[in-house]
Amino acid sequence: MTRSLRKWVAALIAVAAAFATGSACAEPLLYSATVRLATGGSPTAPAGSLYVIDPATAKTRMVGALRVNGKPIGVTGIAVHPKTGVVFGVTAGSSVNYPNALVIIDAASGEASLVGETRVPTSDIAFSPDGHLYMWLTQTNQVGEINIGTGRVRAIGTPSQPSWIEAGISVDARGFVFVTPEGATGPLEQRDPATGAVMSSISLSNAPYLSSLNSLAFSKSGELFGVNSNMGTPAHTALVKIDLGTGVITKVGDLPEDTDCLAFVDAPRTSFLARQSNSTLVIGGSALAGVVVLGVALFMRRRTRRQPPPGEAAGRA
Repeated sequence: MTRSLRKWVAALIAVAAAFATGSACAEPLLYSATVRLATGGSPTAPAGSLYVIDPATAKTRMVGALRVNGKPIGVTGIAVHPKTGVVFGVTAGSSVNYPNALVIIDAASGEASLVGETRVPTSDIAFSPDGHLYMWLTQTNQVGEINIGTGRVRAIGTPSQPSWIEAGISVDARGFVFVTPEGATGPLEQRDPATGAVMSSISLSNAPYLSSLNSLAFSKSGELFGVNSNMGTPAHTALVKIDLGTGVITKVGDLPEDTDCLAFVDAPRTSFLARQSNSTLVIGGSALAGVVVLGVALFMRRRTRRQPPPGEAAGRA
């Protein structure tokens, strides 16, 4: 291979690789789940459904029913491990199957597998950047940490009088815990994950429903989203954004009834999107090979045109 040809091929590979990489890098998707099925559910037989939400409009696309071994479950919190991309969930105490348990969820289908019992009710879960899974303990108004291998829970800090309101919890990029322990009209508290102590708080205002913010999730850009609920049966819910400086809540749009979870999922890190990512890589690899072959062919054609026919070359000699 001549030096000129090597330069052509290298340039073509760089362009094609950049194209493939750009296609594979996608913004995280916002996932949610309902405690009851969107259709056919009843207050006495909770069985949740998994959704993908457009964070700009709150429009949803249903992924599937949440089930463990074919049995429906109701999930009250979901979170994504920041290093492995595994999607974890905690079941509601009202779930008719596997209540108060930690599960792993396939984001492609909603199918789940059991990790273990938490043995305590929770209202939401969230991972820290270093992989610690935190939860909000509704019975004691405490931050808790879940062992992702067993499901067992360790309470952090001092318990206090419970408000019995489903609180949301999330962790920012710095590792600080944010929680809404008194619902949509109480404070948004920033807590120390090591001690559970309140570091600061702001008052929340302007919520569409005055009952609860049952789930929280930070976007990649640091925006705080939440699920605002009227805690009815079924519960009317809305996707909202929370201003971290003022506490003002802005409604994005309505969500399916009984929505009770929220988490951003990186595209390449779920079973669902691994398939899409693999497809992208296959397409990108095919495009890369095609571009290289085409480039080599064009180069050789150009080189052939520049060379004189054998007879003419002999005459010149």
